[in-house]
Amino acid sequence: MLKNKAKKYLIAFFIVLGIISFSFKKVNGQELRIIPRAEWGANESLRFNEKGEDKWPEEYAPVQKFIIHHSGTTLKDNDKNGAVDQEDYKATIRAIYNWHAQVLNWGDIGYNYLIDPLGNIYQGRYGSDGVVGGHALDDVKNIGYNRGSVGIVILGTYGGWVYEQEQGEYLKKPEQFPEIGGIQKIGQEEQHNGRWRVRVEGNISQAAKDSLSSLISSKSKKFNISPNGYSDFVDLINIPNIIGHRDVDRTTCPGENLYASLPEIRNLAQSKYGQSVKAANINRIFAASLQGQSDSEITLKPNETKEIYLEYKNEGNTTWETFGGDEVYLASIEKKEQMLGNKIASEPEIIKLTHSVAPGEKIKFNLTLKPPAAGTKIEKIYLLFWGNKAWLPSTEGKILMNVRRDNYAAAMSFSNLPEKIWAKDIIPGQIKFKNVGLKSWIVDKLKLKIFDSGYKSSLFKNFDWPDKDGSFKAISDLKEIKPDEEITFNFNLKAPTLPWLFKNIFKLEIEGVEKMVDAEAENFIQVEPDLKAGLTTHSFPHAMLNVWRPSVMLKFKNTGRKAWDKNLILKSFSSDNKTSPFYHSSWESSMIIEKLDGKVEPGQEVTFIFKLKAPSKANLYQHKFSLFQGNERVYINEKPELIFSTRVDSAQ
Repeated sequence: MLKNKAKKYLIAFFIVLGIISFSFKKVNGQELRIIPRAEWGANESLRFNEKGEDKWPEEYAPVQKFIIHHSGTTLKDNDKNGAVDQEDYKATIRAIYNWHAQVLNWGDIGYNYLIDPLGNIYQGRYGSDGVVGGHALDDVKNIGYNRGSVGIVILGTYGGWVYEQEQGEYLKKPEQFPEIGGIQKIGQEEQHNGRWRVRVEGNISQAAKDSLSSLISSKSKKFNISPNGYSDFVDLINIPNIIGHRDVDRTTCPGENLYASLPEIRNLAQSKYGQSVKAANINRIFAASLQGQSDSEITLKPNETKEIYLEYKNEGNTTWETFGGDEVYLASIEKKEQMLGNKIASEPEIIKLTHSVAPGEKIKFNLTLKPPAAGTKIEKIYLLFWGNKAWLPSTEGKILMNVRRDNYAAAMSFSNLPEKIWAKDIIPGQIKFKNVGLKSWIVDKLKLKIFDSGYKSSLFKNFDWPDKDGSFKAISDLKEIKPDEEITFNFNLKAPTLPWLFKNIFKLEIEGVEKMVDAEAENFIQVEPDLKAGLTTHSFPHAMLNVWRPSVMLKFKNTGRKAWDKNLILKSFSSDNKTSPFYHSSWESSMIIEKLDGKVEPGQEVTFIFKLKAPSKANLYQHKFSLFQGNERVYINEKPELIFSTRVDSAQ
């Protein structure tokens, strides 16, 4: 999916969100220049397919975090003019853009901004502020951190190990390790997992550090973020607003030295942010947040009314008043144009504040809701307004109104069905339906049927079902179910053998009643295989030369409920299920790499280390890996196979 576009590709080529729609912005009275895409030479045709369609349409989200990366690349004198200068940095950016947009087929660069050692800031991802980029996907947890973050990459390598593959060189001997422009090599070369590596040292330049803190300060002001603040983000609790790539993914990016500079960068950005806000006299005069509401969903009969409330907190620094131009109103979103057009009037869907509310205080707005003349499901949305000046963000209160207009209508009110179940397991199920119609139900005439998608026979049928569709009788001591009362159905489900996300349709029927509104409910259950694995770590190259014979590592965790033994085998094959293009003579056979030596219980891990032989022909190759316990497939990351793509380049 687009939001999880970015994978772990060669040398930390991954990043996040946000972008620019302007080239200049003032920070502390000085112009902050952002070099547009055209100036660094972006080929915009790469963003479109052969039909002229955008490969990666823009998607936007509010910004919460800044994620810092290093490119991990060697900065070289590409134009051979005797110096590594801005034209060389532009060439590096074009190479990254080409890699993301064309080789990986994303259609654009994944970064939002790029900064070179001279302090120049470049526009990355196409779009305006808040555009979602492709960046930080933890592929072990399968959680993305693209939405709500701005990705900034500093060109260069800033501490850590550099491997031969990452330098685009094939090293037969350690003394052949290439010189790394602008980076100090420390220590001796050594072999690690079949590759030569060397420890390198690099520090972010002062110019890049100044530009990075200024850029963050500018965007922090726009999105009301404190640079040295903390908050929750996705599944992470109370993390800094400026973080490194390694904080959300399993990587060393942005390098040890740049990561160690983040506290200083936070303080610099915070200092500039405070000065900028003060200089511009920008204060959060009016701000609010929805704290709670009495109801999010109600059911009404025609001409019936319901009293509810929405509670808000004054998050600004100015008292809300009932006079003097600083009045606060609650109004339905349908009244937005009227509210902002100097047409404020007293009516049921425009409610004026009744007393002043100081900063930090809360207030409840009481509403009387009644059904409209037509419709059975209506969503009402309410907002806070600062007079006719503006509406306040983060104040949307939503209420779903279910209107009873039918004699027979139902709504599923309870289900104990799990989201996941092991294959072939039998589980007890219970669901309840609520009578939301105008007439009572006769209990003896009720029955529940269960179908698969498309109203086919359910794949969860157990041996004790009355018939192929269930036709379960209701459980109740009552003879009839009146409006607003519930009826219960119990049954057993037996999970299918194959793992999949299955859909079940639960249909309530009343004998003799042809039309019953909303008498169906859907449920999705993920069937988990007994044998499954999670890829926890790998060293698989995403690019290599055709003369390489690297050793690679795949580490799997047994996430199923059955142990693995000596019958576990690791297989590899091509995209068309033939011999792998990376077959090495050390493998057990043309498709079998290795067998397990020992036993792996659920929760334990196993590591496979083996060699690859690069194909002689330069191309982009796809190859598959699978695990089998005897004749039974072991599902990897919920899929039958693990697929890698590797670009092979010619050494000539």
